[in-house]
Amino acid sequence: MKPIGRAHQVLAFFLLVASALAVMHWRLPAFWGNPGIAAKYAFVASHSTRYQRLFIGSSHIYRQLSPELFDSIVNDGHKSFNMGYASTAAPEAELICEAVLRNPRIHAKEVYVELSPFLVFTESTLKSCRLWYMVGPRTWWSLSSYAWSRPQVPLGKRLEHLENATAAFANAVFLPGLLSQWQGRDLKSGALVFGPAGDGFMPLEVEDERYPGAGMQGRKAALAADTLVLQRRSNGIKAAYASRTKTVQGGPYLAMLEHLVELGNRRGVKVNFILPPLITSTELLAVYRALPAGHKFDLCDPTKFPGFYRTANTFDKGHLNSRGSTLFTEMLALEVKQRQQVMHPE
Repeated sequence: MKPIGRAHQVLAFFLLVASALAVMHWRLPAFWGNPGIAAKYAFVASHSTRYQRLFIGSSHIYRQLSPELFDSIVNDGHKSFNMGYASTAAPEAELICEAVLRNPRIHAKEVYVELSPFLVFTESTLKSCRLWYMVGPRTWWSLSSYAWSRPQVPLGKRLEHLENATAAFANAVFLPGLLSQWQGRDLKSGALVFGPAGDGFMPLEVEDERYPGAGMQGRKAALAADTLVLQRRSNGIKAAYASRTKTVQGGPYLAMLEHLVELGNRRGVKVNFILPPLITSTELLAVYRALPAGHKFDLCDPTKFPGFYRTANTFDKGHLNSRGSTLFTEMLALEVKQRQQVMHPE
């Protein structure tokens, strides 16, 4: 028998290390790269019978949806919890929703998921585990399919996005620099994550008052310097509504959302989707239109909800202030209550 060559030994060593890292990634706790979501997910799972209604999404949920106010308006006996967290874009929010639906310890009856732009990896977004930690084989396929299925994007750019999605997958599975990435996580205090009422809702103005920082002041100053940005955004969204286009971009994203509806139906959980105000992606409107009726709520339309596009109700160009978040919660709650009354008339 020929002795194993040094090159083969080195290859075997690297394969062994790679396999061990892949197993480590598979065994890591859910949402290990997003400590805020991990804390909320663990809290909901440990209080399995307390919450019947969950809200999942980015800062548009985390900063703008008050569970206490929502429950008081709907008044259906269900108790809500805000699982939203900053920068939780698709497909991370959808993965969170799927984990909720598959967890036998969580007994929610309703789950509301914010529609948000589907993540496209760039060189800058590959620098933090906060974005690439979630990319397993199935998520890599969704990201790659999405990147490739956008004919309006030049071929070279699509290839670049495909390459970056593959790099994100390699980062996640083989965990390069895990220790340094772990130490650099966005680890906020429980008071910030769960908000003043402990229900997951943390308004931007409350954080600005209790934990003042230059970042908040800069965001407010940018809006003050160009208040017409809200009018331009409103006009752009109105034009998208008026176009009546039936073209749906981002097929993999739509398929992921439809899968959540089916999974929820099997578990006896109603999965709903929220199109929030102040969006910049008209693609989201096309996706929203293609979703099944009875599983979606449109809070974006400037004609129906002009208050979301007024400076008095906004904190910065993309988020509502405390007054605006009250309006957002009230409008969503009234939409939900109206649908409940139609489906279950007395």
